[in-house]
Amino acid sequence: MAQQPAPGSHCSPHTAQPPPAPAPPPTISLPPSPAPTPASPPIDCHNLCVSDCDRNCTASYDTGISQCEAQAAADFNDCYASCTSEKCPGKSCEHSGCGVGNCTCDNPNASECCQRCAFAASSIYTTCGSQYGGSYVYYCMLGCTNSCFTTCP
Repeated sequence: MAQQPAPGSHCSPHTAQPPPAPAPPPTISLPPSPAPTPASPPIDCHNLCVSDCDRNCTASYDTGISQCEAQAAADFNDCYASCTSEKCPGKSCEHSGCGVGNCTCDNPNASECCQRCAFAASSIYTTCGSQYGGSYVYYCMLGCTNSCFTTCP
């Protein structure tokens, strides 16, 4: 006698199909990873010190010389005003053309005052400027870099 299917089953034992395979997991598409960036070169502390000190020492020198020039010009102007008020009758020295850097003018009194005051201002400038002499930047650099180098690894 032929085998009967089990009660409640409508499939024959020879036609049973295996359960469907599970669905594959979803694929996740990641954005492409960025190319590695090259490491920045290490900072050269000694060169940085030299660069900073050079800039600072040069600026200090320039500022100092500018102050000397301004002081000499102010002293010349004060001297010239005082001298011409004594030597020039009335306002005969006004608009003579003499002044800082130009003592050749037609008025002999103005020219004399100009030369006298230019000499005085020149010595003031020389005295002031001597502290900013040729070795100023050199010694500034020595002190600055020695101090800065102590902070380098």
